[in-house]
This record gives sequence, structure tokens and C-alpha cells, in this order.
Amino acid sequence: MHQASLIPQFLIDNRRVVAVFDVDGTLTTSDSLLAFLRIHHGNIGFVKILFQCSLQLALYALGAISNHQAKSTLLRSAFKGQQYSSLQKSANGLIQHWWPRHQNAWTFQKLKEHQAAGHTCLLLSASLDIYLQPLAQELAVQDLICTELAWQEEVCLGDWKTANCQGPEKLRRLESWLYEKQLKRENLAIYAYGDSSGDVPLLDWADKAWLKGKIYK
Repeated sequence: MHQASLIPQFLIDNRRVVAVFDVDGTLTTSDSLLAFLRIHHGNIGFVKILFQCSLQLALYALGAISNHQAKSTLLRSAFKGQQYSSLQKSANGLIQHWWPRHQNAWTFQKLKEHQAAGHTCLLLSASLDIYLQPLAQELAVQDLICTELAWQEEVCLGDWKTANCQGPEKLRRLESWLYEKQLKRENLAIYAYGDSSGDVPLLDWADKAWLKGKIYK
């Protein structure tokens, strides 16, 4: 059951509100990484990459390897040696053409309600910074925590700069962000929106939470 519109106030119970949004499956209706791969490499290139990674993807589907291992293989195959300017162009294409057709209307409305109420809004996602940065700008969200790609002189190394921002790592990164912002947890009312088991540590930690658009707590 969906909650009615949020009370438009900056503070709730004298606490500052921080609204945290997952991206894939929460703000979007489908996977942004696969869409980005298809836009950047084209249909034929996209299929080639999936074929190259088919063993690891199959092992992941069977639970034999972790999300981190499968994603590492995919990143190397898809992005190693790619120029920043080329990936940035594809990222802009994703935001201009894919995002408007794949946004989750309910969660998008909740984001707008939080913004209208003056709440601090944050995107927290395992997806990649190369296209989440322009998405955050498009959504007028100032704060972003996500998986970051590693670069050397404008060339992608096909590896991580940060850990994969998924599961417990999401909560660790969020707590680090609060520390950097000098925000104390006890002074905050945390609203969290997610869609998968990887969001559960965050949802459990929040004061109010929604999973797949339904009240979690």
C-alpha cells in the first residue's frame, strides 16, 4: 500500500530529513547498466560482450560466483580502453533517450515531493558514475554515491575505483558520507527507497523505508 503525499516540511520530529533512493528498479523500471552497454556498443557489440561474459553470467545466475565477480568481468570486457569522452557521450544519450521511457513514476513522484519539502536527497546505487552523474544533474539531486570506474589519462581501466556499491557496501558508503558531511545519525530522519535484497541493509537502517513501492517499515 502506497503512502499518501509527504508532509511538506524541512524537519520531522525536529530531525533533518535525508531521502535515499536506489536507482535500478527503484527510480527506473529496468536495468540501466545493460541499457548503457547497448547504447555505447550498439546491438551487435552488446551481444558480443554478453557472449564473452556468458560463463561468468551463467555462474552468477546459478549462485556459484558473486555479483562483484560477475560485474568485474563485465566491466573489463565492456569498458577497458574506452575513452572518457566516448562514454560520456553515450551517458548523455542514455539520459536523453532511455531515462524518460524507463522512469518509475511512483518513486519519481516521491523524489519530487521530498525535494519540494526541502529534504536532502541522495542517489545511492551500484550503477556507474559515468552515467549516474548526468542523471543526478537531470533530477536536480546534488548528492550521489555509486560505483566509480577507474581511469588513467581519460582512458577507462575497466576496473573499479571504489568497491561495488551494493548490499552492505551501500550502508557503509552512506555512513561515510554522513561523517564527511558532519551529520549525526540521531539528528536525522532517514527515508529509504529500494527494490531488491541488496537494499535491505539500508532499508533496515532507515527510519521509514519502501521496497518496490510498498511500505517496508
